[in-house]
Amino acid sequence: MTKKLLFVHGTGVRRAGYDESIAKIRRRLEQSGHGIELVECFWGETHGAEADVSRSIPRYGATGGRNVVADDEFRWTVLLYDPTVEMHQLALSKRTPLGNSQDGREGIRLRHLSLPAQALPSFVEDGLDQLLAGAVDSVQADYSRLLRGDSNALAPGDLATVLARATVARVLRLADGHDRPAPTLERRNELIEAVNAHLVEGNRGAMAGALSLAARLAGPLLAGYRGKLTDMVRDAFGDILRYQARGAALRRLIADQLAAVPNDQVVILAHSLGGIASLETLVEHRPGNVAALITFGSQAPLLYELGALATLPNGKLLPATMPYWLNFYDLDDPLSYVANPVFPGQVSDYQVNSGSDFLGAHSAYLDSDQMWTQIFAYLK
Repeated sequence: MTKKLLFVHGTGVRRAGYDESIAKIRRRLEQSGHGIELVECFWGETHGAEADVSRSIPRYGATGGRNVVADDEFRWTVLLYDPTVEMHQLALSKRTPLGNSQDGREGIRLRHLSLPAQALPSFVEDGLDQLLAGAVDSVQADYSRLLRGDSNALAPGDLATVLARATVARVLRLADGHDRPAPTLERRNELIEAVNAHLVEGNRGAMAGALSLAARLAGPLLAGYRGKLTDMVRDAFGDILRYQARGAALRRLIADQLAAVPNDQVVILAHSLGGIASLETLVEHRPGNVAALITFGSQAPLLYELGALATLPNGKLLPATMPYWLNFYDLDDPLSYVANPVFPGQVSDYQVNSGSDFLGAHSAYLDSDQMWTQIFAYLK
């Protein structure tokens, strides 16, 4: 009897992303020396969301749809790390008369220019202090273009917040060009706070004005890039909605893959929505050749509690034919859930720590030595 690993990918994955995941899994299997054969189950292009939703989105093309705005640029925009776009959106969202705040703005500008000479401890510790001069020059140029010719200007608190985030963004881009590892999201926030504290030192009005900046930016930012935002989330959320409406077809695909190897011992490895579909396949079709279900970053426990699993309503027990179930979660992954408290004694939950921020943790499991160590401990 041959031991096989059937990989079922998660939501939003298309061919390029799937091939990348398959390559990672194949390398791990080869390195393990356990002689486990990999079986593919790619479903994204046949059972995922339809590709074109442009007709229902207001001003789709004008707001970045169809990759009008580059992925990297928009990624920075969403994180409020792209200084040019953030300054532009802030200018659209709120402007205040110059009035008596001119001195506050000039003080912030001068303190910003003095950053390279400050030797801020957090920047020194990360070896980023030498990049501050170039970052400050670049951000100052963007700031000057923003306000040139305007009769109104931005409030001091807004400027301090924008300049702090923009400066750190520029520093990190320069660091990336020197092949330096990117700091974690927590560390980025510490760097931003250090710059902001220097900029608003002695200016209480500036600090108060900064507190509500993010909320004011959200509306114009999302409206200005609605088309691009739609492109980014269409496959991920669209796949979930399509599965909820017509999930039987995907479950049948998984069942057919299992039926094609009836005499082999199969372990299902499933990510995210793939974990939901795999669990429901085991409940609905009850194949006899599955030795274990391994889920990672899966929302199956949550959907069960919500009563949103078509084959397993809340309160219904897992079938007696249910195989051994390992479930991996990461506290930094907001889309991962524990299963044993929901199905007591029927699931083994294992926590991993990818070291990624919340934006990257959901896609980092296949790179986790912790997860693979636990998987191979079971498979050997």
